[in-house]
Amino acid sequence: MAGVLLLLGQLLNELLNLIIKLIIREPRPHEHLGDGYGMPSSHAQFMGFFVVYVVVYLETRVVMHQVHRRVVQAGSLVLGGLVLISRVYLGYHTVRQVLAGAIVGAGTGAV
Repeated sequence: MAGVLLLLGQLLNELLNLIIKLIIREPRPHEHLGDGYGMPSSHAQFMGFFVVYVVVYLETRVVMHQVHRRVVQAGSLVLGGLVLISRVYLGYHTVRQVLAGAIVGAGTGAV
């Protein structure tokens, strides 16, 4: 069931991301680096969703040693942070676009 919810969350985020991009229509900082609009970052949005989903899922559905749970949760946070930083570092998005994506994704992950 967890995999199905993860897939549905990803699909919801893809649709939501497309709708927001079509409404806001904010270009990428360097248009030659990607197609379409930049606000919000879809990578950041998915990682925001994924990190919140993993943290909540482990807290509510998985029985495991507390230390192991925290290591996996911390790892997902680090991974998410690295993806967000990479989107700005590589010039695909602005900090604002990445933060907006992460917030939208975290919101859907909390639902």
